[in-house]
Amino acid sequence: MATESFANSEILVNTEWLNSHIDDPDIRIIDCDMFDSYARAHIKGAVGIKVHHYIKHPSYSQDSKSYPLVAEPDV
Repeated sequence: MATESFANSEILVNTEWLNSHIDDPDIRIIDCDMFDSYARAHIKGAVGIKVHHYIKHPSYSQDSKSYPLVAEPDV
């Protein structure tokens, strides 16, 4: 996976890592797909967030690579 193009790419994981940590209570999986897609199918334990509505930095639309998506840890 080419991760250099993502801001904070160190927070991205691959499927093997996710599979081995899926039951870790300290891991929060955020599904940022369209909410209807999340409702149809998602990774076990994932939280569906309507990202485009409320957690993007105000400058995200001008420079999405410099402004990663963020959410409070208890979302």
